[in-house]
Amino acid sequence: LAGATGLHSLVIPAWAQAGGRAAMLGRFEDPALRARIRAEADEAIERRFGGPEGVYLVDAQRELTDVMAEFAVASPAEAVMRQLEREDEPSMIIATFGSEADLVRILQHPTASIACDCGAVAGARAGHPRYWGSFPRVLGRYVREQGVLELAEAVHRMTGLPAKTLGMADRGLLAPGLAADVTVFDPGTIADRATFAEPSLPSTGIVHTLVNGRFAWRDGAATGVQAGRVLTRPRPAGEERAGSER
Repeated sequence: LAGATGLHSLVIPAWAQAGGRAAMLGRFEDPALRARIRAEADEAIERRFGGPEGVYLVDAQRELTDVMAEFAVASPAEAVMRQLEREDEPSMIIATFGSEADLVRILQHPTASIACDCGAVAGARAGHPRYWGSFPRVLGRYVREQGVLELAEAVHRMTGLPAKTLGMADRGLLAPGLAADVTVFDPGTIADRATFAEPSLPSTGIVHTLVNGRFAWRDGAATGVQAGRVLTRPRPAGEERAGSER
């Protein structure tokens, strides 16, 4: 129940970010604009994260409340602006939000896919445990331990459903002629181990992983084989024809 994003992304209002970092910092220098940004950002922090206590600065390895104390300011938004002013690049934050009951209801909705927007990273670049633990967490916690989903349904939400949603006709299912992207796991032991303190701890229970028919992970260890390729979303049927008619 915590997400990772840029320090400015969900705090500084969109109009203040328009035009890029330099333009944003320029608005910080205008007293009237700074006051407006502070008011809107303070409200955003309260409404989205429940206050500054729910915001952790990953690169600085500090809570936002500690940054507020350092700058001796009562406004969390003012602390964010000052932090952004002294950084070369905006840092990442981990911010708490939501409720477990809502998460379970979303997981159980028949149209909800299970996915992660995090991509593939190594070591310390994984600032959030979702990078290394998203799918094993569902299979271990919400399937085996809590029974929120049946195993087959959870697997479908991770494979066939998102592939169908994206229009990827050659992936998502085990069938002749389709791409051999296959994960073999033990449903009795699969579990995530990654935490916010140690986000790159590998999960347990994954035996093999094949990407395009080649072993990327075999007998519980990486093979070094990189058989992945960039996938583009297919054009919807009729789109090219409609474009030519225009």
